[in-house]
Amino acid sequence: MPSIIRAKRDESTDSVIKRFKKRMMIDNILTWVKEKEFYKKPSILKKEHNKEIDRRKYRERMERQSLSKKFKKFKKVKPAKMLKPRRFE
Repeated sequence: MPSIIRAKRDESTDSVIKRFKKRMMIDNILTWVKEKEFYKKPSILKKEHNKEIDRRKYRERMERQSLSKKFKKFKKVKPAKMLKPRRFE
């Protein structure tokens, strides 16, 4: 769906251009155009998709590790084994 920006009465061209740029950013039109600028083979698209999934998994794993480090002090600690008393003869 095309983005339509209409100039309001007594609105400067600078503010119209600013609103247009903002609308382009919101609709992600520039990123879409950059992606469609060159043809990408399906194998490359698949590799990029897999890399994105790997990055997401890695980021989630690192977040879990950082959370576990933060809350490590709150974990229950196992009591130490009792030592048998020595017999002195």
